[in-house]
Amino acid sequence: MKTRKFKKDDDIMRLKLILTIILSVVFAAQNVPAQDEKPLNLSNVEKALRSTKTTAANKNVLLIEGVNTRKITFWLSAENEKKLRAWGANNALLEAIRQNALPVAPMIQKQSKNLTKPIEVKNSIGMEFVLIPPGEFLMGVKKEEIEDSSSGQPQHSVKIKQQFYIGKFEVTQAQWKLLMGKNPSEYQTCGGDCPVENIKWGDAKAFLKKLNEKKDGYQYRLPSEAEWEYAARAGTTTKHYWGDDAEKKLWQFYAHHVEFSPAKVGSYLPNAFGLYDVSGNVWEMCEDVWRTKFIDLTDDSSPNLQGDAVFRVGKGGSWGQSYNELRTGKRKDVYVDSVNYSIGFRVVAIPD
Repeated sequence: MKTRKFKKDDDIMRLKLILTIILSVVFAAQNVPAQDEKPLNLSNVEKALRSTKTTAANKNVLLIEGVNTRKITFWLSAENEKKLRAWGANNALLEAIRQNALPVAPMIQKQSKNLTKPIEVKNSIGMEFVLIPPGEFLMGVKKEEIEDSSSGQPQHSVKIKQQFYIGKFEVTQAQWKLLMGKNPSEYQTCGGDCPVENIKWGDAKAFLKKLNEKKDGYQYRLPSEAEWEYAARAGTTTKHYWGDDAEKKLWQFYAHHVEFSPAKVGSYLPNAFGLYDVSGNVWEMCEDVWRTKFIDLTDDSSPNLQGDAVFRVGKGGSWGQSYNELRTGKRKDVYVDSVNYSIGFRVVAIPD
């Protein structure tokens, strides 16, 4: 009997060792104590399901334990469920994910009486767009929070006079390759659903040119800094679109940052407009020319085109930045002739 018990104990230890290996590679947050481990995002779960370290049954068991203890950052949409099943998720794991999902912020467009278009559309190459209603908001940061021009513009009222569509996600590697033929990304192993990066500002403009040549009913462009911030804030006035979060408890459900590489788009919860990754993952390029002086600010939401055009505006922070870089008002200068594996972009679509 003891021999059987020891064998059973060995099997348990072996399973725990496998769990440790998978979790250390896939789940563990860098430099974060065990009791403060981050919740699992969609990329984590995919890597675990694709792992060859153990059987499919064991992977599902281990993931259920991880989901129940750490919680998750993504919503079990029909598309995500389809992906998870293709990767090997069983019904028990899907149910655990369903039970542990945080509530998704409401798409506040449904409350707007000013919308005349569908809230969500998909274009000819499968890019998804969300309709942003017109409105007025406070752009920038409070005077006492300004340290330099990267902190954000001084707080001022801006009017968004016309509704517009903006990408539900950042432009992905698969979308880029489909249109441009080659994938320039540094992190190609992340997969086609990860944001394209390692591109110049002019490369993004070339992508938009090819997209416009399709004449599929939309005019495509980069957002202005004001449009980007309005869409990212989604009606909020706090430092982050999920709140001020002084204890930093919520950020891990909304933003991919302080990591070693990007994550698949949609791996974290969206803002109230239904936009994903507007904080973290990759910095997003805007049309605006970078400026350090903010005189005579107006309520106009069009891009600033005055100044040295070799520097443009980036918003949103990236996978490699600290928590403060994720503030919605935060901005950075993007040199148009350099490539960077932490910079990508999101597209605005205006119906013809």
